[in-house]
Amino acid sequence: MFTTSITTVDTKPIDPEEFKRIHSQHDPRPERPKNAADYEKLQTKQRAQVILDHYQLLMHYAIANDKSIPQTRVYFQKVALGIATEPIIKNWFSDGL
Repeated sequence: MFTTSITTVDTKPIDPEEFKRIHSQHDPRPERPKNAADYEKLQTKQRAQVILDHYQLLMHYAIANDKSIPQTRVYFQKVALGIATEPIIKNWFSDGL
């Protein structure tokens, strides 16, 4: 009733140096920050993204700073994108959450 067939593909072993050359051009890992200031910017963006991803944290910061949830969301979206913005949310990066 059913027939299956297996097709083999001819492969050749690859030289380790050739493998490194091919794959080093497309390294999927992001480049690490070179200094402390760049690292702090990266951490700030990542922290803002975490807050945006967790609605309860977003509500916590909105309530603690007497802001609406949309205002708070827009603030953290700007921070996550690296857009300069006036700091309307206090102590969000150093509060230990």
